Amino acid sequence: MQSSSQRTMGSAHGRRLYGTLVAAQIALTLVLLTAAGAATQHFVRLMRVPLGYDPRNVVAVGIPLHDNTYMTWQARTSYLEQLRASIAALPDVVSASIETGATPPSSGWDQRFELLGKPAPSEAQTARINLVDPDYFRTLQTPLIEGRIWTTAEVARAASFVLVNQTFAKDYYPNGDVVGHSLKLPLLQSRPPNVLAAPGADGWMQVIGVMADLRNNGLARPVRPAVFAPYSTQLWMSAEILVRSRVPPETILHSIRRQIAAVNPDQQTFNTIGDLETWIRDEPEWARGRLISGLFAGFSILALVLSAVGLYSVVSYSVVQRTNEVGIRIALGAGRSHVLRIVMASAARSVGLGIAAGLALSLGLNRVILSWVGSTDHHPLVVLSVSFLILVVAAMACLVPARRALAIDPMAALRCE
Repeated sequence: MQSSSQRTMGSAHGRRLYGTLVAAQIALTLVLLTAAGAATQHFVRLMRVPLGYDPRNVVAVGIPLHDNTYMTWQARTSYLEQLRASIAALPDVVSASIETGATPPSSGWDQRFELLGKPAPSEAQTARINLVDPDYFRTLQTPLIEGRIWTTAEVARAASFVLVNQTFAKDYYPNGDVVGHSLKLPLLQSRPPNVLAAPGADGWMQVIGVMADLRNNGLARPVRPAVFAPYSTQLWMSAEILVRSRVPPETILHSIRRQIAAVNPDQQTFNTIGDLETWIRDEPEWARGRLISGLFAGFSILALVLSAVGLYSVVSYSVVQRTNEVGIRIALGAGRSHVLRIVMASAARSVGLGIAAGLALSLGLNRVILSWVGSTDHHPLVVLSVSFLILVVAAMACLVPARRALAIDPMAALRCE
């Protein structure tokens, strides 16, 4: 023992240095795992956010109109209805509907409006304007909360009726009496030859129903107040036909194009016909959440593996250095639990300091981490779960050296230098 004491004391400084490095590595690993957990939790929550509609088996078919075609309001309305009816006649199609700029989850465009009987609006009083037909809500499976939806005949003559969503009704008519009131959209005007508006489109229009909220401002932001007007109120040089099918949409795309060509052989569609689930995945919040979750997960797993390897190496080195001591203790009657505590104690300080430093860093950098992952919620359960995970990994990393120490032969250990 005396002959090995010099070597043991000389290696103490090295063990402290190794332990400090392992603690720093564990602290950084905990921060990375916390960020990965917060990013993953935020992304999962984004995937489960209530949409207000069912995007499955629904595609959006873009219909661009050629220049100098369908130059009158009536001709353009009739043509779009022909296209819709031809697609709806397909046997695998449940419903088809016409809309302009109303494809969720980022649907409509902000526009000022006025409410009859209320003070003149400020510039900030805006709502998402959507131009749709009666089957739009059936196609998206968005329920009617109150009132009624226009009929096809009312759309054909551009009746001055509108629908609003629940957010609009709560914001401007908290008493629940929005149905029967009137509003005006002063910017719904004709701008020939490209934009054709129905007569009186910019006048007063009566609210006849309230629809359930559907996502119209992205996946992560609150639903905006929305107004739904008949698509014939203002006709642009393009429109979209939403198609809900009984089968996967990609299997009927050829049939859809064939039906369009049967109405007008020169009519084209936009190059990409995307299903609404793809529209969701193309949202910036979705793409950003998926990318950040993947990056943090990859780096944190790598850091966790490196921390486990580093801890394993330090504990193994400590067991080798203390082989003579462990042999003497076993020879003097030390039990397995005593030897196990000796081995684990060599790693407990590094692990404890690393977790404490990691928790301090995670709490101190909480706002930075939340800004990284695009979340606004605190994640205490994530921090606790990550700390527990590191403890489990540390215990597993120490298990092999501990088993090796338990198997030491006292006679061989006493001869070890």
